[in-house]
Amino acid sequence: MFENSAMALLSLTHKTEYENPNHVPNKPAKRFVCDMCPEGFVYMRCLLAHRNTTHPEAANRELVLRCALCSRSFAHLNSLRRHLKSHSGERNYLCNVCGKSLSSREHLKFHIRIHTGYKPYACKTCGKSFVKKCNLTLHERVHSGEKPYVCSHCGKAFSQRSTLVIHERYHSGARPYTCGVCGRGFVAKGLLSMHLKTSCVDLPPVTAREMHSPKVERVDPRLLD
Repeated sequence: MFENSAMALLSLTHKTEYENPNHVPNKPAKRFVCDMCPEGFVYMRCLLAHRNTTHPEAANRELVLRCALCSRSFAHLNSLRRHLKSHSGERNYLCNVCGKSLSSREHLKFHIRIHTGYKPYACKTCGKSFVKKCNLTLHERVHSGEKPYVCSHCGKAFSQRSTLVIHERYHSGARPYTCGVCGRGFVAKGLLSMHLKTSCVDLPPVTAREMHSPKVERVDPRLLD
């Protein structure tokens, strides 16, 4: 009985999809973006398969998960999922001290430490303390000189993964942050913010050569005064 009902439902579903001219199938979002190229995938397993077959040179390299909406990168899937909530506007965790709403319980926990001054992670070398362990790890590399993130194009090494991601955009030509006024693209959000603060309309028109250059990032000359 159950099997017949299931088959009938399946048949009805197929009829709705293929015979109803007004039916628009829902396409799942490609949330998982390859860290080696712009290709996006619905499932993590598809991303891993693509990476192994299309980019075999990255087989021994740590996977970097990239947000399909803003190109920000993450080392863990849960971190990417929490980040995606920032794009959806979902903020269900409210700080009872200042009233600020945050997108995850973890973000709320770290935010509350700003009010309490609690910094449980201390550097053994200089004693400086941090709210997050990841911030302590980055700080300790200042003392050790460790640079574990190496560019696959030129071999230059960096202490932070985020810095490597920005650096590699100079090689690929990717400019994910675009000015809504003049259309210029930038490799990092901070560069776009700086550009907007210095009145981008006063800058001379960007040339085609600069637009496609992987090495040159234009800066307002007034910043150099």
